[in-house]
Amino acid sequence: MNGEASDLPIVRIRESVDRCRSTASGLAREDVTISVEVGSVSRGDRPPRPLRRNRLATHFDQRTQSVLVSEVGALPLIATVLAVQSTLEPGGVPWMVGVGIYTVISIVITAAVGRLTDVMFAVLGFGGMVGVAISAGVLADPGTAHMVLALLAAVPALAAMESPTPTAIGFAVVAIGLGFAAVATRAESIVALVISGGALVMAVIVPTSLVLMLRSSLSAALERQSALSETDPLTMTLNRRGLVSRWDAEVGSSTWWGRAVGFIELDIDYFKQLNDRYGHSAGDAVLVVVAEVLTELTADAGLVARTGGEEFVVVVPVDSGRDLARFCHSLRVKVAEYTDITVSIGAVYAPVPRSADWLRRPTHAVIDELLAAADQELYAAKGSGRNRIALAESDVLVRAGARAVADDRKAGGHGRHPAPGGGRGSPALRGSVR
Repeated sequence: MNGEASDLPIVRIRESVDRCRSTASGLAREDVTISVEVGSVSRGDRPPRPLRRNRLATHFDQRTQSVLVSEVGALPLIATVLAVQSTLEPGGVPWMVGVGIYTVISIVITAAVGRLTDVMFAVLGFGGMVGVAISAGVLADPGTAHMVLALLAAVPALAAMESPTPTAIGFAVVAIGLGFAAVATRAESIVALVISGGALVMAVIVPTSLVLMLRSSLSAALERQSALSETDPLTMTLNRRGLVSRWDAEVGSSTWWGRAVGFIELDIDYFKQLNDRYGHSAGDAVLVVVAEVLTELTADAGLVARTGGEEFVVVVPVDSGRDLARFCHSLRVKVAEYTDITVSIGAVYAPVPRSADWLRRPTHAVIDELLAAADQELYAAKGSGRNRIALAESDVLVRAGARAVADDRKAGGHGRHPAPGGGRGSPALRGSVR
């Protein structure tokens, strides 16, 4: 190692292993010494190469990739038709040249943009469908023309991948209309028009509806998976992840109505002794009943989460500290009414600042601060004999808003704005009630 790094600790691990190597003349045994050094990296050492990412996947979304593939795939067909002009009706060459130019322009735009917006997709998709209808109209062979018309189904199917459902349906209607217009110019009878048109309708509707149904099923599966990942499997309340993900909506509701946030941590008293004496099945049953009580009392507004073995967090909008104290009392009474156990409660009354700046602070950081304050009150409740409520006021949300403003000012070069308050719970509401 270099001298400049000699003062840093180096761990050397040496291990001898026997390696068997097969050779043409037989087996030769070889004693190999492996030396691994863990320490500082000298300036001459090269860092590990970063993992390569799929540049195509990062530059294009799935819908745009599919559009690009269909556009590029159309070029050889157009070139073939122009090379063999006998396949076209008289006067059809200029029309096909126009379709080819439009296709090239579409490829350039798609490749340059990377991720088409819904409006851009609608413009390019409509132009593509018009190009398909024109191509089918100028082809001399009716069979070939009908095969080309089947390509009209591609754009509605592509729209069904990511565009809103009404957009996909609109593309399907336009595709059917263009197809009927092209078929009508070639149909020799009403029967032929009905058969050709019906086949075209099926060719458009079937793939579009399949993509829409698959997309709907996938969305539903993802929603179920997301709900499972945010739910405690025993009590069916939220877990910590669910609490964080639902926090903004709940607290945003509190802010809207000009109310404060009541943050409650509830712990079942002597839960370990309950498990030891009656078994974990009895303990699980108690957890389920407590969760049902909490959920019932917060049915109108609030969040309930199981954050530990026998610990629950309840978040409710309140109007005052007394309002929060009454709610905590109702929690304690209801649990005692439906079970033979008691609970200790640590609650924090957190006024919401008038400005919504604090909502820009990281949610997990705000919850951690409230949880720490509620923990302190919970310990006080347990220390004073359990089956009690300890409550305090905290300026966590006010300080969060001040930090958000300070970060903005610092980023703008105006310096840090001092946050109001000292960060501790206000003694005005601090107390323990039985």
